[in-house]
Amino acid sequence: MIGDSSIPVIMLILGMQLATLHIRQIEVAKISFALVVRLMVSPLWALLLVYFMPIDLMAKKILIVLAAMPTAANTTLISVQFNTKPQLVSSATFFSTVLSLITLPIVLMLVQPPVMNLLAI
Repeated sequence: MIGDSSIPVIMLILGMQLATLHIRQIEVAKISFALVVRLMVSPLWALLLVYFMPIDLMAKKILIVLAAMPTAANTTLISVQFNTKPQLVSSATFFSTVLSLITLPIVLMLVQPPVMNLLAI
């Protein structure tokens, strides 16, 4: 029963962190690096790794799409708990979620048959 409330609590904490965020506080260089790694490098790295894995094509597609997902909101909760730059983590979570509206359709398009047939070993 307590576990069922974890997602709403995480969303509430993320919202509280974003509500106190000011434009001047955004560390553009760090967030840009985090976004590039999370939304671009991670799926490309996954694509390279799954090429060598002896698993079926559907599992390869799933791993690539999972690697392209935005930063999870629970990172904000952990950052708040341990006081490790929660504003930076909250803003990275927010921007990665917004930008994933652009990057996820591209990744989903790339895991369709013409491209993914290259991975079928």
